[in-house]
Amino acid sequence: MFRTLLIALVMTTLAAAGVLKLLDAAAFRDSLRSWDLIPLSLRTPAAVVIPVVEVAIGAAWLVGWRSRRLVVGALVLLAAFTAAYLVHWVALKAPACDCFGQWFAFENDRRGSMMVVGRNGVLMTMLAVGLRRARGRGGAVEPPARRDARAVSVTACRGGFTILEVLIVVAIVAILVAQLSPALSSMRLSSRRSQGLALQRQHAAGFIAYTGDYKDFWPAFTVPTATYTVLRGDGALVYAEYFDAMWTWPVPLAPILHDTTWRDRMFAYQQGPPYPTPYWYSGSFLASPEFWNALTRTGPEQWRATRGAEVSFPAQKALLARVPTTIRDEPADGRAWFAFVDGSAAELVPGEHRPGYPSGAGNYPGAMALESPLPGLATIDGVRGRDR
Repeated sequence: MFRTLLIALVMTTLAAAGVLKLLDAAAFRDSLRSWDLIPLSLRTPAAVVIPVVEVAIGAAWLVGWRSRRLVVGALVLLAAFTAAYLVHWVALKAPACDCFGQWFAFENDRRGSMMVVGRNGVLMTMLAVGLRRARGRGGAVEPPARRDARAVSVTACRGGFTILEVLIVVAIVAILVAQLSPALSSMRLSSRRSQGLALQRQHAAGFIAYTGDYKDFWPAFTVPTATYTVLRGDGALVYAEYFDAMWTWPVPLAPILHDTTWRDRMFAYQQGPPYPTPYWYSGSFLASPEFWNALTRTGPEQWRATRGAEVSFPAQKALLARVPTTIRDEPADGRAWFAFVDGSAAELVPGEHRPGYPSGAGNYPGAMALESPLPGLATIDGVRGRDR
């Protein structure tokens, strides 16, 4: 009974992990980008095969197909994943572990890595104990009545389900998952929006506090006259052009604004610099208001730090805007998420937010990050203008 319970717990966990990956398949596929040991050509198939295998093994055991091969297969699967994770962790860096989709995403730091390895170690130990107890029951001579009763029990267990019935159950589960996915996707998107707006408010509060400590100046840490500014933070070395400050700001500013590092999940880096955070600092604060007007723009000589006193409409000027970093983050309805200078944050639909400056920051060296007129990030009239 104890052996069966141990194995059942592991199989339930395995099946749940597979189902949750399938429910958020796009997130799981994105997380595989950080697994350098998996060839690029195999990452998309792996995003489908891995959760299907997990569901198949776990469901087959739970519905009654109690084969030792299933237990060995689950043990091999966990061991292979743990070994690959340890290689990444030691030789490269801890990859993203969306083992339960985005429902229980682990942090990619030392604490999170230990949780992943420790959890898998416990699961493998449970399977190994179950297998050992299954082998170690021989040797003693059982009374005939007890042996006959156990034989009847084993026969009844083996007669529970056929492999065809197991496959039918798996197919039914897959159909139910497909039917529930749209509703669950909508719930997850709503959750991401709420979390994103909360983080934007938190970041905006940090920027506002910064102006109080630095003589009313908004952050400006890249050099306008330099080809690149070298940014260092918690092991990262980033070569940033002038307007790259819009997405690299957590590297130098995280310790100042939030007493943490850019690796904190609050910045939502998928893999870390040079990949951008989705919370972009508005480029309007990195140039004088005249730069953002077609009648007065002259060029990079107008690039400079701006002051809080220059903001004319604090409740309508975006300080931060959420920029999609993956297809699953892309709003299908044109909505935009802004944090404003007054510390508020809002989700705006088309018609509620104003278009950006037509040519962005222009075709100047150092302006590649803002070549497009992104809403909230290239505001007409700069800090004196309005984004809603």
